[in-house]
Amino acid sequence: MNISISSNGTNSYWLVEATLLLSISAFGGLGNMLVIFVICKTKKLQNVTHYLIVNLAIADMVVAYSSLDKAVWKIWTNLNGGEMNTFAKVFCKTSAYCMFLSFIASTSFLIALSIERYYSILKPFENRLDRRKLKILIFGVWFLSFIFGIPQIFTTTAPSKFHYQCFVPQISGAFNLCYFISLTLVLYVIPLVTMTNIYIRIGIYVLNNKIPGDPTKDTELLHQKRNHRVATTCFVITALYMMSALPMAINFIIIAFSGNADDDSTFAEKGGLILYSNLSQAIYVLSCAYNPVVYNCLSSDFRKAFVGLFCGCRRRRNNQDSAEYPITGTKRSTFIRA
Repeated sequence: MNISISSNGTNSYWLVEATLLLSISAFGGLGNMLVIFVICKTKKLQNVTHYLIVNLAIADMVVAYSSLDKAVWKIWTNLNGGEMNTFAKVFCKTSAYCMFLSFIASTSFLIALSIERYYSILKPFENRLDRRKLKILIFGVWFLSFIFGIPQIFTTTAPSKFHYQCFVPQISGAFNLCYFISLTLVLYVIPLVTMTNIYIRIGIYVLNNKIPGDPTKDTELLHQKRNHRVATTCFVITALYMMSALPMAINFIIIAFSGNADDDSTFAEKGGLILYSNLSQAIYVLSCAYNPVVYNCLSSDFRKAFVGLFCGCRRRRNNQDSAEYPITGTKRSTFIRA
């Protein structure tokens, strides 16, 4: 595919791409806004686990905004004949910065979520996150995400020989190699190994420590089932995210060993790199759209809260009063209060 885009051959390509980006942005933004709204308005969902999920939803909204930025950039540059004026450059850099900021924040909150689940299930009586520690954690993650995303502003631009493409060119060989390899290790490889180890330990513990269905232990049994259900939800969220982020991690490695986008490398080689970069970003952006669906599918309590809020179910208010201490024999599937 000719990435340089002639005025005749690729009008439909950029238009379809921009339309898809706008659709993902709208669906992801609205879906994650609903996730945040439901959790904030439902008392029994206001716990450490769900506060971390709220921040994951915020990170997904940042991705949705990045998708919107990129769509606006594509529309602007194509309607203006590929001219990279100040407006287009700002949208190009903002899109890359927001996507990278979300990458850091999402990975960090997923690690925090897995650790929180580990202590909740395996070591429930040890010191866990209280509100003060949680606030410090959330502030620290977002602060570091904003800081570590700054280099993307300076490395992201549109090379002169590749019109209509917002790319990440090389500043210097040493910088490229160290920066992007470090990103791959810190933001993907190490978190993947860490979270895999945590969820394997949780899985082994769950399999080896089942409580028999003794009627005298109904409350404890229900508590355990809720714990396991939340752990399953967190695991699915993490697995889907790491799969969607894998192409981005591979893209970092490719960029680390690639030459400058304006050097003498063949057009086909750079065209392939840019095409893969766009594809990896598109796969990553999709995660912001399907995460709200995952929350809704895996949590019956979330579904009930959603229906209660938007369908005017008055029973929700009465159910909240008894959610913290479930009544024996009542069938109710909820997230555990952390």
